[in-house]
Amino acid sequence: MICDVDSGSADRLLTLDFGRYLLDAGVTPLLHPAIRGRPRDLPRSAASPLFYAEAKQYQATNPGALVRRAYDRLWGTWRRLRRLHRFDEAFLVVFCRRGRLVELPIEVDLGGLTIYSASVDLSDTADHPERASTIRFSAVKLRRSLP
Repeated sequence: MICDVDSGSADRLLTLDFGRYLLDAGVTPLLHPAIRGRPRDLPRSAASPLFYAEAKQYQATNPGALVRRAYDRLWGTWRRLRRLHRFDEAFLVVFCRRGRLVELPIEVDLGGLTIYSASVDLSDTADHPERASTIRFSAVKLRRSLP
């Protein structure tokens, strides 16, 4: 798996891979400016609106704090980037590599930003008995936790 090669850069590598997938699908994502290695001069058509994309991964038994930080970071990044780029949508994909699963709201509406999110299970459930309970996040609780 892409994360096993360089676990210290797993989030960056997953975000780049997610960005490539979106480009192949014909849309142009805006990735965090600190992410190096992204394609330069991305083709962008007028029919393809700009949106922010980010991916996170975890291997924790209780990933609740990590997920809340991911939304908080995405919200903060949008607040900084909106001065340079006009966009009102963001996509967050959270990959579970080990530990309890998370269930994310499909859509979280914040003041001026709509975050679409999904969780993807990449682990072998037979190896992890703690999978019996899923951590569910609601849009309402996530909105309250953001500044």
